[in-house]
Amino acid sequence: MCDNIDMTGSKTIFYTEFLAATIDLKKLLLQYEDDSLLYALFKDFDHQAIDMLTVPNLTASLTRMGKEVTIE
Repeated sequence: MCDNIDMTGSKTIFYTEFLAATIDLKKLLLQYEDDSLLYALFKDFDHQAIDMLTVPNLTASLTRMGKEVTIE
């Protein structure tokens, strides 16, 4: 899944890649003229505040949500 989102092949997901991957979700989430709600969602996954999503970031966030994570 992450390989489909990681357009640069850097093994991290930058905010612009996150936006591109969630473009349909963005239409549902945007209730304002800016992308503040979507950015807040991104920052929730970016709990290390490094402005990118890494596999450990996603794993920790999804685990906190009660999701089982398998890394291939």
